Amino acid sequence: GARTSLRGSIRGTNAPGSPITMASSSDIILRSGSLLKKYSHYLPEEKHGTAPASKDADSYTQMLYGMNNQLEDLMERAEEAKKEKNRAAIATANAEIRRGKNYLREELPKLRKLMSKKSKGVTDEMRAEREQEVADFEYKIECVPDGVTKAPPPPPPRLSEGGGG
Repeated sequence: GARTSLRGSIRGTNAPGSPITMASSSDIILRSGSLLKKYSHYLPEEKHGTAPASKDADSYTQMLYGMNNQLEDLMERAEEAKKEKNRAAIATANAEIRRGKNYLREELPKLRKLMSKKSKGVTDEMRAEREQEVADFEYKIECVPDGVTKAPPPPPPRLSEGGGG
């Protein structure tokens, strides 16, 4: 007697012979929405989108946009590290910043490769502009304080603006 009732309570409502009921899609949507709302403070904060949503947003533009967002995050962390008083927290923050800078440095060759690919509608003038954007971006990466480098490097040489003559 006691054993059979125990087994019945473990199985819950799905006793032997009763059909297994599936949750409807509206139930699932409601439950997942409430869970997302409940745990939303654990989700990472999203920026203003992943990439510019225009018809001329090629892979280079999307990658540069994403890398710019990461660079902004690194700059914010560097500002927070300046205000920090705890030396251990400063060292941890600086290590994270250096890791982020190294990741962005590793992505630069990929960005240059995308930049050099021939795309529809990309003129020589746009290509020169992109080369300057990448050089400026590389300089911005080096300017982020990371606890090791004291002074920012000299700015990259400007490419000629054309029209000389």
